[in-house]
Order: sequence, then structure tokens, then C-alpha cells
Amino acid sequence: MNNELVKMSNEIIMLDLDDTENPVKCVNVIESHDRKRILNNIIQYVDIANLVKNIDSRTEYIVQFPLKALDDFKSGKAFINVNSKTGVSWPQLMKKGKDGRYHIAHNLPIKEETIVSGASLQDFAVIQHNLYVQQQLNEISNQMTHIIEVVERIENGQKTDRIGILNAGKKQIMYALNIENTEDRKTAIMAGVDNLILAQQQILAAMKSRIEEFEPLSSNSVVRFINGVFKDEYLNRKYDDYMDIQEYYALYLHATEMIASAYIILGNEANVHEVFVDAKTELNKISFKNIKTLEYVLNSKELFFNNIVQNLKHEENLALEYAREIDCLRISVTGNELLEACYNG
Repeated sequence: MNNELVKMSNEIIMLDLDDTENPVKCVNVIESHDRKRILNNIIQYVDIANLVKNIDSRTEYIVQFPLKALDDFKSGKAFINVNSKTGVSWPQLMKKGKDGRYHIAHNLPIKEETIVSGASLQDFAVIQHNLYVQQQLNEISNQMTHIIEVVERIENGQKTDRIGILNAGKKQIMYALNIENTEDRKTAIMAGVDNLILAQQQILAAMKSRIEEFEPLSSNSVVRFINGVFKDEYLNRKYDDYMDIQEYYALYLHATEMIASAYIILGNEANVHEVFVDAKTELNKISFKNIKTLEYVLNSKELFFNNIVQNLKHEENLALEYAREIDCLRISVTGNELLEACYNG
């Protein structure tokens, strides 16, 4: 069984629009067979007949379709012709101007009679979103593999099972993504999560032990100078000890990210937040007093233990962004392609 994920050809992009409070999450449809199919589907939903005469075959356009429009039409909500803070919007046709930027050319009114069968675009978006999350998971897995190799060299054959458990959890999740049956896939992912959590806690314990055992540098600059002169490779060894601890921290952070990503795939967004809350709580229990003496000789801003809260918050925000559903579909087309889709529609 191949546990390497197929790379996603279409892109997930974030758009900052003037009339929305938050960035809009779009699938930028690039794959050629998807572009034609999705464009033809969109044409079925919008009343574009009156716009055909205004389409220039030589101009480049972007068709942007908000998926929320389908839900709002089905629920009977009234539409306004702008994207308000409620997130309600019309599909839009934008054309490339002389300045190289895209400007709204027309709003595309939705044909109400087509909305009842509007699942295909949403299904496509769900598939693209799942591929996107799985791709992020694959990247985390690859990063973990590299750090695991470093940590194994640090431990130098010590009889610890945390790396084995971590590898097992990682592989269980990656293999589970290939399981077609939904319930079986969820069960397999949760088994992997259980192993990842166990390994994560063991890595935390190992890191904590190394931090507490770190011999602090003297606050006296004269003593530090003497140690540096008369103790062979004194500062280099201190720096090496610090780098080993930082590798454990990186491995702990990646294990945390992978646990959170697994919960995203399971659709459990609440647990994504809790994973990072727990990690922050556990790390705040550690005394970094001894290792903080490295600030006498190293730039304090670059030391990982001074940036733990920011790092975790950044990773949590990324994870929650991955979890967000797709807001819209976006396709770049030529005027010729657009006209062809209109006539076929």
C-alpha cells in the first residue's frame, strides 16, 4: 500500500477582499480537466446569457463563485449585490485591466431553479479541502522523519521506545488515509493519534529532563571567560547541549501539529484547539532557569524557550486555517474559454 499522498494540483489561496472582515479561502482551480468541468458547472448556476455580448475573446477573466451562495439560496435567505459582513455574495466575473490587476466586470445572478441540484461544486470543494489538509499532514510527517533521525543520533542507541512509538503513530495515520471505508479510516486514525500522544508525552519528559540537567553558565563574566579558556570546548559543548534540547522541542512541536492535523481530518475542530492549549500548559510547567543562562552568550531572541507561546499560537492559527471550509471557487479563463462554456451551457 502506498502511503505517499498524491500532490494537489489545484491551489488553496487566501484573498483579502475590501468588503470582508476575514480573508476568503478559495480553491484556485488550475488542473486542466477540473477547470473545464467546474467552469461548465458554474455556468449552469448563473444567468450569464445577458453578459455574453460583453465578453471580449481576447481578455483574461477570473470567474469567482462563492459556495455560501448555494446554502443561502437553499435556505431562502435574501441576497444583496455585495459581499457584506455576513459573507453573502454573488458570483463575480472579473477581467484583467491594463494595470495587470483584475477588476470586477459583472456580478453573475444565480439561477434559482438550478440550486436544488448544487451539490457538485460543494463536493468538489470538500475533496480539494481534504487533499489540502492531507498534504499539510504529509509535509509535517516528512519534517518529523528528518528530526527523528537527528534525535536517534542524539540518543545514540539508548533503550528508549518513544521514537518507535512516534514512528508507529505517524505511519498509522498516513496509512489510514488510504482506507476507503469512513468508519474504518476514523478508527485507524484514532489508533495513530493514541500512539502519537503517548510518544509526545515521552518526548516532553525527555526534553524536560535534559533542560533540568543543563549546567547553568556563571553570571560572572570572569568565571565564564576562565571556563572558556581552561575547559576544553566548554562553550561549544554548552551550545551542543542546547541544540540537542532544541531538536527535542522541534520533535515535540511536530508531534503536536500532527495530532492536531489528525483531528482536522476527523472533523473535530474543538480538539485542535485543546491540543495546543495542553501543549502550552505542559511547556509552562518546565523551569528554563538553568538553560536561560545561555542568554549571557547567545542572542535571547533566537532561543526557542523565549518564543514558545508565539510558536504554539502560530501553529494553532495555521491548523485552524487548514480546518476552515472552502469559501469559494476561482478559475482563470480566457474570453474564448468563457464564451465556449456559455454556448455549451
